[in-house]
Amino acid sequence: MTVAATGSSDAGELAVKGRRHAAMQAEYRTVTKEVAGSTGCMLLDLFDEWTSAVGAGWDAAWAAGFMHDSLHPTQLGHDDIATRVSTALGLSPVTPRQARQ
Repeated sequence: MTVAATGSSDAGELAVKGRRHAAMQAEYRTVTKEVAGSTGCMLLDLFDEWTSAVGAGWDAAWAAGFMHDSLHPTQLGHDDIATRVSTALGLSPVTPRQARQ
C-alpha cells in the first residue's frame, strides 16, 4: 500500500497507513473477541480459522492460495470466507448453477 486509505464521517476520521504488526493484530483480535462475547455477537476470526486450516501467518495463507497480496484475499480466499460465513449462519451452500437460476 503506497497511499493511506482514509475515510471520515460525523463521528470521526480513519486512516489506514499500512499493515498492523503481528502484536497489534493479536491485541485487536483479543479486544474484538471480548466485545463480540460481551454483546452476544457472532465472530469469525480468519486468523484462527486459517491457522487451523493451513498454519499461522500470512506466508501460510499465501502458500495455500488464500491471499493475493499482503492485504487482499484471492478468489479462493473469498470463497473460503463465504463458505465459513454461510456455515456460521446455518445457510446451505449455493452452487454456481443454483445462483444462475
